[in-house]
Amino acid sequence: MVGNNKANKHSTDNKENDDNRKKQKLDNNNINNNNNNNNNNNNNNNNNNNNNNNNNNNNNNNNNNNNNNNNNSVSSSNKLTLSEVLSDEITKLSKQHWLKEVNTKTFDSNLVEKIYKDEMLKSDQRVQLLELSHYLENYLWPNFNKTTSTNKYHIMSILMMVNEKSKEGLNSFQTFHSNKNNLNENNTEESTTTTTTTTTTTTTSTFKNLFESVLQIDLSELTDIEKCNFIKFLINAFQNVEDVLVRNECLKIVSYPIWLHLSSGRYQQESQSLSEPLEKKLRLFKKKIEKLSNNNNSSNSIEIKYSNFLLDLMKQFIETLNSLERLKSSNFTQFKDSLNYCERFLEFMIDLMTQITTRRFFFALFDDFHFILKTSQSEFLKSNDNKSKVLEGLLGILKVYYNFDIDNFTGEELTKDQATGIHYQNIQELQKVVFKHFPEIKEIALRNVSFVESKSDLLNIISTLSQERLNELCYQLNLISKESNENKNFLIALLLMKYKKKESVVEQSINRVSLYPTEKLLWNESAIPNTNYNNEKALPLPKLNLQFLSFNDYLMRNFVLIRLESAYEIREDIQDSIKRLSPKFDSNTNKTTFSGWSRMSLQLSSPFKIINVQPPIIGEIKPKQVIGVVNISTSSCKPHIREEWNSIKEHDILFLITIQLNSTNNNNNNNNNNNNNNNNNNNNNNNNNNNNNNNNTNNNFSDIVKHVRGCEVIEIIDNSLNNNSNNNYNNSNNNNNYNKNNKINNNNNNNSKAFKVSLDTNQYQEDLESSSLKLYDTFNIVVRRNPKENNFKAVLDTITSLFNCKDYLPNWFSSIFLGYPSSNNESDEKKENEFILFNDTFLNFNHINQVYNDKTIEITDKLKEEQENNNKNNNNNNNNNNNNNNNNNNNNNNNNNNNNNNSGVVNNFKIKFNNENNSILVDTYDNNNSNNNNNLIIKKENFEVIKRNKIEFTSKQIEAISSGMKRDNLTLIVGPPGTGKTDIAVQIISNIYHSSPNERTLIITHSNQALNQLFEKIYRLDINERYLLRLGHGQKQLSSTNSTQKDFTKTGRIDFWLDLRLKKLEQVDKLAKSISVTDDVSYTCDTALHFFSYHILSRFEKFQYDLSLLQDDKDDNNDNDEKKIKFIKENYPFKKFFIENSILKNDKLFDTTTTTTNDNQSLLNIKNNLIELWNYIKEIFKELEECKVFELLKSPNDRYNYLLLKQSKIVAMTCTHAALKRNELLKLGFKFDNLLMEESAQISDIESFIPLQLQLNSNEIDDIIIDDHNNNNNNNNNNNNNNNNNNISRGLKRVILIGDHNQLPPIVQNQSLAKYSHFDQSLFTRLIRLEIPHITLDRQGRSRPSISELFSWKYKGLQDLPLVKEQLQFKLANPGLAYDYQLINVDESDGYGVGESEPTPYFYQNLGEAEYIVAMFQYLIAIGYPCEKITVLTTYNGQKNLLRDVFKAKCTPQDPKKTQYGLPLKITTIDKYQGQQNDIILLSLVRTKQYGHIRDVRRLIVAMSRARLGLYIFCKKQFFQNCYETSMVFSKLLKRPDKLIIIKSEQYPITSENARQINSKLDENDCFEIQNSFHMKSLVESNE
Repeated sequence: MVGNNKANKHSTDNKENDDNRKKQKLDNNNINNNNNNNNNNNNNNNNNNNNNNNNNNNNNNNNNNNNNNNNNSVSSSNKLTLSEVLSDEITKLSKQHWLKEVNTKTFDSNLVEKIYKDEMLKSDQRVQLLELSHYLENYLWPNFNKTTSTNKYHIMSILMMVNEKSKEGLNSFQTFHSNKNNLNENNTEESTTTTTTTTTTTTTSTFKNLFESVLQIDLSELTDIEKCNFIKFLINAFQNVEDVLVRNECLKIVSYPIWLHLSSGRYQQESQSLSEPLEKKLRLFKKKIEKLSNNNNSSNSIEIKYSNFLLDLMKQFIETLNSLERLKSSNFTQFKDSLNYCERFLEFMIDLMTQITTRRFFFALFDDFHFILKTSQSEFLKSNDNKSKVLEGLLGILKVYYNFDIDNFTGEELTKDQATGIHYQNIQELQKVVFKHFPEIKEIALRNVSFVESKSDLLNIISTLSQERLNELCYQLNLISKESNENKNFLIALLLMKYKKKESVVEQSINRVSLYPTEKLLWNESAIPNTNYNNEKALPLPKLNLQFLSFNDYLMRNFVLIRLESAYEIREDIQDSIKRLSPKFDSNTNKTTFSGWSRMSLQLSSPFKIINVQPPIIGEIKPKQVIGVVNISTSSCKPHIREEWNSIKEHDILFLITIQLNSTNNNNNNNNNNNNNNNNNNNNNNNNNNNNNNNNTNNNFSDIVKHVRGCEVIEIIDNSLNNNSNNNYNNSNNNNNYNKNNKINNNNNNNSKAFKVSLDTNQYQEDLESSSLKLYDTFNIVVRRNPKENNFKAVLDTITSLFNCKDYLPNWFSSIFLGYPSSNNESDEKKENEFILFNDTFLNFNHINQVYNDKTIEITDKLKEEQENNNKNNNNNNNNNNNNNNNNNNNNNNNNNNNNNNSGVVNNFKIKFNNENNSILVDTYDNNNSNNNNNLIIKKENFEVIKRNKIEFTSKQIEAISSGMKRDNLTLIVGPPGTGKTDIAVQIISNIYHSSPNERTLIITHSNQALNQLFEKIYRLDINERYLLRLGHGQKQLSSTNSTQKDFTKTGRIDFWLDLRLKKLEQVDKLAKSISVTDDVSYTCDTALHFFSYHILSRFEKFQYDLSLLQDDKDDNNDNDEKKIKFIKENYPFKKFFIENSILKNDKLFDTTTTTTNDNQSLLNIKNNLIELWNYIKEIFKELEECKVFELLKSPNDRYNYLLLKQSKIVAMTCTHAALKRNELLKLGFKFDNLLMEESAQISDIESFIPLQLQLNSNEIDDIIIDDHNNNNNNNNNNNNNNNNNNISRGLKRVILIGDHNQLPPIVQNQSLAKYSHFDQSLFTRLIRLEIPHITLDRQGRSRPSISELFSWKYKGLQDLPLVKEQLQFKLANPGLAYDYQLINVDESDGYGVGESEPTPYFYQNLGEAEYIVAMFQYLIAIGYPCEKITVLTTYNGQKNLLRDVFKAKCTPQDPKKTQYGLPLKITTIDKYQGQQNDIILLSLVRTKQYGHIRDVRRLIVAMSRARLGLYIFCKKQFFQNCYETSMVFSKLLKRPDKLIIIKSEQYPITSENARQINSKLDENDCFEIQNSFHMKSLVESNE
């Protein structure tokens, strides 16, 4: 309801004023439309060599293009040219009155009225032009005052402009936060980045006045178009209630005063549930209204307006709805407008019913008004007109939420038993009333519940009553007021609706629905709306808002949207396959044949057969399982295509399709196929022709595709036996073992394959009930999909299994997740009294002083003593520190003095916070989870070196780390580009690993690349690799690319443990020989552990006992020490083992020639050395104890399960893998304590929820666990082995979400679902909008300061780390280039004469930009730049493919005589490069006719923040400089020349220390201006 993601993508931090928006809307610029065909011909001729392969790529990737077209700007069917915009009347008026600045001096209300009547009501395009001209910001809102507040035209103009901003995806209500007197100020960085959470009294009261003026508009005076805009404003307002201005006013119209309009009986019934304070308020308000009524002042009271508003709206809606049937035949234009208004009104009602804060009081009024019944009984809806489909769909959604079983006050969802109990209670009340007052229908009172709730039985009895008696009955039941006089049919319908048995919403919406789309859904435009949605009408779709009624509500909405989104993608894939197969009707055989071929589909080699239908389980009517066999032949496929079909595995999804043509649709299909072939072979067809052909083809699919059924592969069968078994197919249960042992051999040469598949049982049951089982014999093709895009069934299965679970999330997180945060002061106080163990987060005590310089820092006595000792030993340790610091210079977030510790001792710090007096208490502790912490005598190669943190984290980063370690806590970390999000995530994981060694942390990311990057950084810290596990397909990439050459896959981890076992057993063998034990003690881990118990431990204890017998001589301490030292050197039992195996740094410890010493600490040092040696031996056997299980478990699966469930403490996977493997993980009993999610702003809401459900949660975990946690913290100074504490209960303790909502959101291909349903909303963004406390990082260390200015304006307070100012690479200019960033103008006059082209729909290319980028790349390589330092980015897949073709042709030519330049590190799209970076970025913006989705500021931010040292943007300057959304960036870019300037004398790399600085003045004689791509190309060729 309040979660309009599209309307609020920039609502939190992107508070741009619209003051710099230009008057031209160049999206609609078609000046060169007449020349497009000729230009496209030139493009194809010039690019003939480069695009031979690209034509096929265009078609193969056509279905994926929508991924990069998610946020295209609004397009109109009647596009304006630039000349038309400039000559338009609106442009002239805006120039005269308000375009340049706020105009309050010459304001003319008559002009507002004229514009409203003549322009705004004329077309949406006129409103677009007004919005671009700052009509709201510079004219309407600054002149809103007491005088204009009563002007209907002024108010309605404001409403329409707000709606237009929402439609364009802009922040609709930010204008109302601005001071009217300052609206003419320029878009400074401060004004555009400040997030306003509180407003001044003046601003608040002004918006309050506006809202009150809106409520006082007489709807009867508005046209249907005006009423539609009126209701759209209310929808937008309630979808922005996180805005304090909007919230304060909107919630008034759904507050308790509306209960004054309830019928008397319903009022008494509802008021009993109110709390005493609220009931008192309602009584006082009622008295106030009565007093106003007596004084005849009620009509003027704004309080009355607020309380009456919704009731009046509903009454007016019913009037409009009842007029539709009449208007349909008498005035069709007005009918369309009225229908649009009715659809929008139902959308508004749904929004109010789907959120507790608005539903709480409104539900009673809505129910008492009988809105559902009155709407359902309208003549228009009863007529079943096709035009009523959207209205019926919206009413269906409204009915679902009307019947939703939930407590409207507490928000608690009612269980099935509770809901049934309420239903029975209502029936009992009915029976009591009937028994007492209605003897004529006494049968109702005497019959059982099942009789009364039966619709037919109840109808037969109550229909005998007269209208008067029915009125009396309904009044006695508090269903109507005493004055009500409804007709008999209405009253009967009311009683039936109230008392009939209700079906479960979950059962109705989820459990009976097929998970696979069928032909009925795929080509149903009302079910799967067009992707080019422009918010012009309501859609019968659920919305993902900020808040949800319950978890079932949350799951239900996501289930519907995921099913529709997957159906849309599947439809595109099926249509593409069918077009490529070229189906035709063979008149000779009267059958459908296929003359083409498709990579993703094949014909069935034999008819599909169902071989097994298992009977239903108890309580179900659908079969338990339906199994069939699919036969195909790959003999006609090319080898690589055949290999793809052979790679199909269990759980893959296939689609069985029946295509049937007849002579009529065969002709249409042939025409479309011819058109498609022409388009494929000739890229010079214009975009309109492509779109027309595509639309014609789409319209015919529903005619030729008769049936579509999805299925899941459950077994791959050996077809050599299958061919002999066709006659044995039947539906009996005796075929369970059909070919069970005949698994296919991948190496055989048989091109025939068979798959045993499982069909959807819900769909099969539906087909059975409709007598449609014969359709399963008609399938003639099978379609497969890309496995990466085919995980929809796993997600839907997961959602289905989650319905009605007892516990979803722990108590501390549950209400926050649903959107209802509450402060828990007691919990915060408990956390304050705990020490937070920071491990190695702080480099030294000075680091703590820098971070907490605003707090009083107290230290414990222990730390004081340590500091004093360290100061004494400073001189002895300085040299060691200097040596150590030389190896610690790889930190990307450090200052030069990062590792200058006060002493050679490295401390782990723990801190207790006291917010009352703003102080912290600092102490140190020993980390028991790190081994060999002070290795004084053992060589490095014989122990695992402690890898400590080297990053000097900033104050904000420390705050984020601290929050991430708190127990029972949600941590949101907003990380702008380059602020070290990954480093913080790694440090949080490391700290939890050390401070809570019994806890398991689950890491989730959106992409494999991000997960691998995170995992590699984890390994670099002090985390033992044997506790790391990486799941999913990306594990192969990690194992092959990681710099450590470690294999963290499940097989790699098993091999690691087996190798470790062998190494440790070898050491045991050497140890046994050193003490003369001849038995084979190293045969197994078990024998080795017995050896430790009976030989090693006994010898060591005897040695300790003998040493203790040497009594201290008080008179001669030195002599006594010498005796002990001599005894140690002569009698240490494992001396031989350490010496012979070269484990020690030196052998002086056991050198018996010298025993005297002048240092009283020498004996102490030797004892410390002995402790270290004993720990070394114990560690051998400790690791063998862990290896022991791998001897007992022989199966790889058993070993893997043990790793996953017992051994691994840090498990990493992508959100896709989590969805696919959830059921498997639950069956294994997987548990975790902490969840850290990187890239969380790119992960959809439901994909964020599923990882939280990878374990069976329980809220029954006792809070006493906290005491165990505290004890663990308090005892960290003791030498306790925390690994033995395995009794801590599992349960989610921490959730850490890290991301940036100002960058790209989750990808949604169908824009109707993204814009209307907010399906591209992430959990991270939703929580940010809910104003959940979050931490925003404020220091970036990626880009030069000059480049960071291109994106830092989007983030309040974002500054540069010192390193980007001080390090040499950032100080020096880019060799050979005059500027570190530049906009390079590429227009049609550069020689290619075409600019943007579109060979196939949405496949945008720009040959001029591609050629220029390749030429610049060649120049950079020629002057010495390495290929891996350069990345090429673009905004569209079409341009990406074109760039790759041109690079391949010109930089890696097959002719050996030509220069080999190599290829850039990557050539990809902006969307795919999020989270990555490189030194030099070459960016192509492609578009020259419409701005495209670079208007989305989030995509712009990603594009500007990928470069570290140099960013070079290729685009048409004249075009993009007029785009408002990009003005903050382009205003900076345009301050520099738009021609590429190179430096003739420079080469890469720069070796001289006196090289050109980044800000130094350019030598004009050394500069050379490149005119265009041909100029650059000739320059490169002249130097080859």
